[in-house]
Amino acid sequence: MNHIQVSNLQPSCTPAWLTRALATAKARHWLLDSIYGRDLLKERLRQLAPDFQIAGRGEASELDPILERLVDDLRVRDWVKPRTLRQRIVYLRAVLRLTLRVRKGQFE
Repeated sequence: MNHIQVSNLQPSCTPAWLTRALATAKARHWLLDSIYGRDLLKERLRQLAPDFQIAGRGEASELDPILERLVDDLRVRDWVKPRTLRQRIVYLRAVLRLTLRVRKGQFE
């Protein structure tokens, strides 16, 4: 399975929300550096754009502007990066719960 190459997308086949995501990327959110957070964002991208070939594992840094936009779409921008063990456990439960909701199509 190939990674999506954002730079190779033709304007005619690029969805409007993707074009806006690339143009309005904000400062990198910490979820993009988290394994489970990144998987959550990719899962949401797969749901929104099922035609894209997105690798299941791996960095795929060319997706960062799109994934950054999905942080707002999932309403997790306010999540604070966990520092303590207790905070990490709470974060893992929350991100796994949200990932399951996205996979089941229960997040809109």
